[in-house]
Amino acid sequence: MGCSSSKSSHHGVSVAAPAAATPPNTSLDGQEAKGDDDPKASSSSSTRDAAPEVEADEEEEAAVAAASYITSRMYITDCCGDIKSYYALGEVLGQGTFGSVTKAKRITDTTSVAVKSIAKSRKENRALGVQSIKQEVDIMRALSHEHVINLLETFEDRFHVHIVMDFCTGGTLCDAIVDKTKFNEVESAHAMQQILSAVHYVHGCGVCHRDIKPDNLLLATKAPIDECCLKLADFGFSCQPSADTAMHAVVGTPYYVAPEVLQGRYDISCDLWSCGVILYLMLCGVLPFYGEDDSELHRQVLSGNYSFGDKLWNGVTDEARALVSVLLKLNPRQRFTAQRALNHLWIQQRGNCMLLRNGSDRHVTNIPDWDIADDPRSDRCVWWCAASAA
Repeated sequence: MGCSSSKSSHHGVSVAAPAAATPPNTSLDGQEAKGDDDPKASSSSSTRDAAPEVEADEEEEAAVAAASYITSRMYITDCCGDIKSYYALGEVLGQGTFGSVTKAKRITDTTSVAVKSIAKSRKENRALGVQSIKQEVDIMRALSHEHVINLLETFEDRFHVHIVMDFCTGGTLCDAIVDKTKFNEVESAHAMQQILSAVHYVHGCGVCHRDIKPDNLLLATKAPIDECCLKLADFGFSCQPSADTAMHAVVGTPYYVAPEVLQGRYDISCDLWSCGVILYLMLCGVLPFYGEDDSELHRQVLSGNYSFGDKLWNGVTDEARALVSVLLKLNPRQRFTAQRALNHLWIQQRGNCMLLRNGSDRHVTNIPDWDIADDPRSDRCVWWCAASAA
């Protein structure tokens, strides 16, 4: 599970990926997309050979006008005022297409928080529109669960919407993968049990996340992975679909996206496919689907073909493999729900922190004897885990 040394410490906004990749904060066909009902934005680049300074001034004026337009029609926040009157803003934790996340401290009691700031003047956010930003805030405001990031309050000024959240000191699950290089089955089950618990709750609230990946799973503390509390974050692509209505927007992160999402017709079971990809990664150290470019990767995902056949899976139990298999079912109707996955024997036996279901306090450490650096896929796995969002 070896990963590069660069980290992706952030709360809901991801660091920029190399330019060769499709930015995960866009739809997978290259269009920016956030809400499922938003029309796909299209744009063409114009030449800038003549009077660039005049064009820059015109763009700035347009941006200010757009920001004013949005401000007058939003009304989505708790406080309309200067966030700096309430919080001392510190280091930037992450920078993404739609905004940034900053560590901050509440002035009254020095409580640490994370502040996600969405710039209303950015063309990406103007294209998405007010409703998409409002939807993200409304969804977060409605959720309350141990394994879902907690929205504390929101602010709005002329140019930004600020979402104030709990600060998680342990970084992301991606960071843990970068640091640990190997997960045993107790650690994997403990993490997956919490992820599934969050997904079960979110689905019960009628919300589909649509971008579950290690970067969007935060560790509340710096405790070992088999003792730490995980929290699902970043609801920027989430939506609340009707029970009898399919979703169509092609959004998500390429390595974790379900095949039916690429086909443009899917339901909330797409989140369980993403869970299966994460579980596969934690158990053996590489991703189940990979390609030299996005087209090849999409073909691999659409085929649904993956393998337990090489030495990376030596020592991993049949029960663990079985859970991966029912989460990575190509047919969404055959795929396990979060509830069924939580009731799976492997989760029940190994997911209760450090203890087995039979009360034994011994550790289950089915760790295969191999070096991740020897696997030719490890670099791709590392790159997409450590820098999988733009």
